[in-house]
Amino acid sequence: MPFTTRYVLPVALVLFFGLNYAFLSYTHPIDSLKSVINLKQQSDSTINFHLNVSSPSDSKVADTAMAPVVFALVTFGASSATEGLLALKTALMHVSRPADFHIICSPDAVPIIQEKIDLFSRPAYPVNVRYYPLTDAMIRARASRAGVDTRYSAGLGGLVKVFIHELLYDVEKVIFYDTDMLFLVDPFLLWREFQEMHDDQMIAFPTLGADSDPMEICTCVMLLNLRAMRATSFMPSTLFPPSSPKSISPAAWRATGTDPLKPKFGDQGLYWAVWKHRPEYFKHLSMSWDITHCRFSYGLSLADGDDSMPEEEQVAHQKEQFDVRTAPERFTQLFPGIVHFNCQPDYDVVWNEPKNAQRPRWGPFVTVAIQYKWIWLNRGQGDARVDARIVRRPEGEWWWDQVFHRKGGSLSVEELEDDLSRRRGGQEEPISRSKTVGHRRVSH
Repeated sequence: MPFTTRYVLPVALVLFFGLNYAFLSYTHPIDSLKSVINLKQQSDSTINFHLNVSSPSDSKVADTAMAPVVFALVTFGASSATEGLLALKTALMHVSRPADFHIICSPDAVPIIQEKIDLFSRPAYPVNVRYYPLTDAMIRARASRAGVDTRYSAGLGGLVKVFIHELLYDVEKVIFYDTDMLFLVDPFLLWREFQEMHDDQMIAFPTLGADSDPMEICTCVMLLNLRAMRATSFMPSTLFPPSSPKSISPAAWRATGTDPLKPKFGDQGLYWAVWKHRPEYFKHLSMSWDITHCRFSYGLSLADGDDSMPEEEQVAHQKEQFDVRTAPERFTQLFPGIVHFNCQPDYDVVWNEPKNAQRPRWGPFVTVAIQYKWIWLNRGQGDARVDARIVRRPEGEWWWDQVFHRKGGSLSVEELEDDLSRRRGGQEEPISRSKTVGHRRVSH
């Protein structure tokens, strides 16, 4: 029977779709077709088909558009600033996306840190640095309005940690970590822990369990939902109007017998009191983010076994060094996310202790952190920049309680935060790029 023309079109269509199916199956899984073809409904109710093909320039835009990991550091005095340089550098070495650093500091810390920041200008991802220079008098004034003080060795530079949410009043959330800590992994792994916190949880830090005393928690590394802390008035103030939310801290101090003028371990005692009294506001942060020298790194060490060590062996070594079974860890086996070089009071800058670079436990990591060049952070493609600025604010507008008082409580917390965020640019002083020649800073 002759092949009639009425079969030509159907056969052609079958061949067309069959050959395309075979091609796609060979070059790409057919399931990915949904991600390749984008059906976009237009306003005129027509449907356009187009291939979603990314160019290298599109990839750059996508990278720089990622939400940043946001950090807060506190450095008061030249020694603290010098020590904090390695903490800052290791975060930059490992972070896999844009990074914002909010550095709460004494005025003399700014040039020490900025001298290193000036050494690189072509990061892999955008880097924003904001300095908040404070005097002792400014911290004392805010502490006085809250009815708190400290006798702890960290001084006012430690006490200011309970007011981070008030100083960074246009920031939503941050990773806070101390100057004697080194990141060994991508900080984004820590940042994503915010996703595990429910709406009421505003703070996460490591503990040894529900019975921990002020020495057994650590405010050395914290996830802080600053917006939630402002909403609950985490720290009281004589400036807050009666209509504002009642602070959760005074009741916690009374319930736990904490003297707010002499809390144990300074800021840590104040945080502990609220954690103990209102645990629903807190989340446990894995001790993998505080592999602390004080507790022999929980048995973790580069020199312990080889890279074929099974999980059970490490867990056994953890228990030999420090039994952490009371801690509410999701997984028993820890990993070195952040290594903490605390409990070494003989050196103002802990990296000046030669043993930290010599000990087989973490010495190689310390050596890498010290010797890794700041200029090696020039590893981008030229489309990302470093932007460093000093925050300047009018007298009487440095703290959240001051600006809330100025508005007279007429705005909600959210409205006031939005207003302050819009005015942020006018309060920041750009730092002109400079380079170091020997020990002399030359602007250009």
